[in-house]
Amino acid sequence: MEEHRDLQKLVRKSAGKSKLQSKEIATKREIEQASGNIVRLESQKRSGYEQYVLGKISKEKFLKLKQDAENEIEASWLTLNWLQSRVRSTWTMAIPAPPRAAQRSSG
Repeated sequence: MEEHRDLQKLVRKSAGKSKLQSKEIATKREIEQASGNIVRLESQKRSGYEQYVLGKISKEKFLKLKQDAENEIEASWLTLNWLQSRVRSTWTMAIPAPPRAAQRSSG
């Protein structure tokens, strides 16, 4: 009977780790998407400038495209920073804290 309880505890513990790992994987995927979004928007901004220089779009159109891209880039950076902090906090929560003596001697 005690072995059964131990097995149930082990299953619950591993399920909790699995959920944490799934959340971490999903967050890392979101980080990759946000990073890719920033790269794409920077490329769009350069492309808009090239079109403006070549006379394909007006200055007003270029400035609007540039401002829109910069706004989206800023929002993507905020999202990226937030996601990265979420991964760091999840990662540090998963690691046990060092013993008190080790904390004092290292600092």
